[in-house]
Amino acid sequence: MEVQGGESPAPAIQGQEPVTRWNRRFWVMVGTVLVLRVLYAWVFPLDLAPDESYYWDWGRRLDIGYYSKPPMVGWLMGLAGFLGGNTQFGVKVFPAVLATAALVFVYLLGRSMFGARAGFWAAALMVASPAAVALGAFFTIDAPLMLFWSASLYFAWRCLQEGANHSWRNTLLLVACLGLGFLTKQIHCLFPLLYLLALAATAGLRPAAQPVRVAAVVGLPFLFLLPPVLWNWRHDWITFRHTVEELEDRPWQLSRSLKFVGEFLGGQAGLGGGITWILMMLALAIAVRGWRTRNPQGRFLLAFSLPGVLAFLGLSVFQRVEQNWPMVFYVAAAVLAAGWLAREEAPPRAGASALKWAVRLGGFLGVALMLVPFVLPWSPWAGSKSDPTARVRGWRELATAVEPVRRAVPRPERTLVLAPDDRYAASALAFYLPDQPRTFCWESKDRLESQYGIWGRPGAEWAGWDALVIARNPLDAKLKDVAQRFDKWESRGTITLSLGRQKARDRRYVVFVGQGYRPPETVGTGGK
Repeated sequence: MEVQGGESPAPAIQGQEPVTRWNRRFWVMVGTVLVLRVLYAWVFPLDLAPDESYYWDWGRRLDIGYYSKPPMVGWLMGLAGFLGGNTQFGVKVFPAVLATAALVFVYLLGRSMFGARAGFWAAALMVASPAAVALGAFFTIDAPLMLFWSASLYFAWRCLQEGANHSWRNTLLLVACLGLGFLTKQIHCLFPLLYLLALAATAGLRPAAQPVRVAAVVGLPFLFLLPPVLWNWRHDWITFRHTVEELEDRPWQLSRSLKFVGEFLGGQAGLGGGITWILMMLALAIAVRGWRTRNPQGRFLLAFSLPGVLAFLGLSVFQRVEQNWPMVFYVAAAVLAAGWLAREEAPPRAGASALKWAVRLGGFLGVALMLVPFVLPWSPWAGSKSDPTARVRGWRELATAVEPVRRAVPRPERTLVLAPDDRYAASALAFYLPDQPRTFCWESKDRLESQYGIWGRPGAEWAGWDALVIARNPLDAKLKDVAQRFDKWESRGTITLSLGRQKARDRRYVVFVGQGYRPPETVGTGGK
């Protein structure tokens, strides 16, 4: 490999064993991981997570934009529903495949930079952690995001690695991966900026980046955003406004900042596998310390990791940061750590030992997390405030409790299902009721809270229908407004879902039946 300019990359590191052996080890590992993830999706004992059923309902109504996210997760959920028959396994198997596919690009990136041995260990570091377990088990935006980000990193490096005379193939593949990433999560739009940062920081890479190709990489992917931008224009820029609202605006307090920073660092270290996270942070620190002598690979990876990690660390000073937000920046950090510890000039025993212990501990923590859904719901701590499985339990039971009431109403074939104050109850009932009916929330077009508000309240086509109404708060103003829309309104009792021996997380719903629906004059947000 040659990179023109004043800097030259470190030689590819192949180690003592043939490249083919490390290739074989990787494909055995990735195949095993895929099988285990698919089996885990098959035997998973809990329900869909609230966001999973919510996004699944997006997939039933395909669009070019949605309330809080770009449209990719809705499109993929629609595909999962079509291929999987709208079953829980059909939903769960998708993140297993997507997260495992991301490992392929992590390996290819590490191999192209530092050799097959480093590529193998980079993928191993990424898969042996609690974060990787969650990534492959829950179908949110994170699994496709990691796939497109890892692929973007690989093709970005390949474009620069091949020099100025390479074909447009890798450039176009990079543009495609970036565009698909933009359609997945807003944070992917930072990639072109980090790409320019990598070029600016590494003189040895600049001759390989022709201006026209750099312009293509930086500009063309944003064309993919034209459909969701058009959708947002028609819906008062709701996705942009929701993204801004994620940034809290509260007076700064030292005690709260220390709490948030501690939560962030502790969560990142735990989800990152402990030793693995420490090795990645050490690799970043060593890369910064040796910046002037750092090879192009190190500077490239540093540009795609350190700014993001520091940005979210800084944000945690002011607000609570969700642990998955900086996840994509650890891809480059893992490759950097593997390249540092698996390089030829490193003490072989020390580097191999550190990598093995990192994978062992991360794998142990990951397996422990996989066992939690099978153990914790039957433990004395089930249903406590600290029970992480509580959010993923009780939704099927809710549908089971609602269905007999639904069948006992006067006109079950002309009865809609309405959860006015809880989008997660609405989406869970949509998924787990036997006929998977369309469900509704009750949101004002002037105060949208979810995609159900975009879709609107039941309109004129539902006039005269009855409704089974399930609400969390019997005193909520939404419920009172709903009651006024029916000719007859009567209570059908309450549903209490016990989530364990402790009752802190129990859910209680009030159930009503309304007869003779009179729709409001204005439904949904309409459009421009």
